[in-house]
Amino acid sequence: MTKNGADDQAGHPIPLLNYGASAELFANRHRNKQLFYRRFPSAAEALQFAIEELPERPANAWMVVDDDRFSGQQLVALYEAQAYPLTRRPPAPAK
Repeated sequence: MTKNGADDQAGHPIPLLNYGASAELFANRHRNKQLFYRRFPSAAEALQFAIEELPERPANAWMVVDDDRFSGQQLVALYEAQAYPLTRRPPAPAK
């Protein structure tokens, strides 16, 4: 995995990712101690699900694309990267 030349908001390098490659998403669900697994047609869709749909967000999730593994803050950085090709869900309004 190599740096794509961009940094996230904390100044960490964003890993290189083919957003169109198929991906496998795993998440450890602490409450019921089950492992969640789902295969996605694209890494972009897997990231979208991990960030927008998983109740525990990406803290306990990891994604495998080709032979590369991405987890935690890497998932957030890839989702927030300028290269992310899908429309992001708008942030929830503050209460």
